[in-house]
Amino acid sequence: MNEEEGGCRRVESGGGILTHSHNNIYTHTHLKTIKELRRPFRLKILLHHVPLIAMLYQTHHHSPVSYARSRRYLSRPYLYPLFFLLVLFLLIRWNSQSNHGNTGARFFDDDDTSIAIDGPEDSDDGEEVQIVKSTEEGEKRVIQKPPFLEEGEFGRKTTLQKKGNIVHLTVYMEAQCPDTTGFIRRQLLPAWSRLGATNRVNVSIVPFGKARCAQTEAEEGEDYRCECQHGQNECELNQLMNCAIEFLPDADSYVPLIGCVQGKDSVSVAFKSCLAGHSSSDRLWECAMGRRGRHLHARAGNRTAAIGNAFNFVPWVVLDGKRDNDAFYALEENLCKRLNEPKPIQCIKFS
Repeated sequence: MNEEEGGCRRVESGGGILTHSHNNIYTHTHLKTIKELRRPFRLKILLHHVPLIAMLYQTHHHSPVSYARSRRYLSRPYLYPLFFLLVLFLLIRWNSQSNHGNTGARFFDDDDTSIAIDGPEDSDDGEEVQIVKSTEEGEKRVIQKPPFLEEGEFGRKTTLQKKGNIVHLTVYMEAQCPDTTGFIRRQLLPAWSRLGATNRVNVSIVPFGKARCAQTEAEEGEDYRCECQHGQNECELNQLMNCAIEFLPDADSYVPLIGCVQGKDSVSVAFKSCLAGHSSSDRLWECAMGRRGRHLHARAGNRTAAIGNAFNFVPWVVLDGKRDNDAFYALEENLCKRLNEPKPIQCIKFS
């Protein structure tokens, strides 16, 4: 009988003849080999390693894509720790460089030369801070403070900030005028409380109104006698306001005080209501009731007279040198309209 007629073929294999057939018949030699592999220890090793070896063998000989995928699978547990260590190293390096070197601020001008502000950033002991300009040749020279640095922040902050214009507000008024009282309480005080801190409004108050003053001679020297539209009490209140403007340090100090004094019946009432316990009350009383107050009142009269015959209404509100009738009704809005960019945030509602 021919060996191939029964559907079998003979293959030489190592320790014996392995006969493949439809009935999966093995030779005695290979059956013995399989029994040996069934031992627990050897079988465990075989089951652990054979899938990995088979995968590598298959991917290496058949599919380059699968082979690369298997290599990536094997190397993935090592890539994540290496990537984490690299990021940690870069963060430490960046942090050490940012804390190293000169503590002064540095920026660059148009010709690519660096400008550094020498000195500690948080120095409050009044030490002079210099700006040093370094060129490509290594030269250093001290230059003056640039105008865009604020005086109070010089040496600590170097933010380039565009400064806007300043609006000049002048109010010619008198202490017991009802229109002036309404304007100060409804317009001036609210507008100043919101815009005063911007340092973009320069306010000047002239307490005189439609009074008249005449120069007189006294034993102490030159003096003045004034007559006011609403009587002598108004003159004394005007004098008190002028003394406050003269002796108090800034508008933040005297604008609220003038707002309190405005419309009071007399100086005595004004002192009880507005200056009780004030550190300058004695000085202001002496000024308001004395020759100094009358001099300051007359000087305010000279400023008022400079307006000329056009002066026919109190209060007379002037913005940037020109009377603004609308400002009498809407002072804050008209101030904001005159402020150029960058406008204060308080003026956004009028944009």
